[in-house]
Amino acid sequence: MPFVKGQSGNPAGKKPGTLGLTGLLRLVLDANDREEALALVKATVAQAKEGNGVALKIVWDRIDGLLVAPTEFDKWLASKTEEEKQAMWKASLEGKI
Repeated sequence: MPFVKGQSGNPAGKKPGTLGLTGLLRLVLDANDREEALALVKATVAQAKEGNGVALKIVWDRIDGLLVAPTEFDKWLASKTEEEKQAMWKASLEGKI
């Protein structure tokens, strides 16, 4: 069947209660003792130390959180002085903006 723009390839969606990959992983790890989860963490860290880029990204994403590109608002706010930021904060607390 050809792809139709704007139409879902799975209009019925997942059946209620169907677990995704993350849910299945949690189910497997929770069903076993924490030793298995600890072994996975240690293996991932070891691979990161060996230079595995995917493993390294996983480790950094868990340590520092996912990197998020700055929004236009973030850029605009960064251009303001501390005095301007304080004035905006005060005005927002007073319900003026």
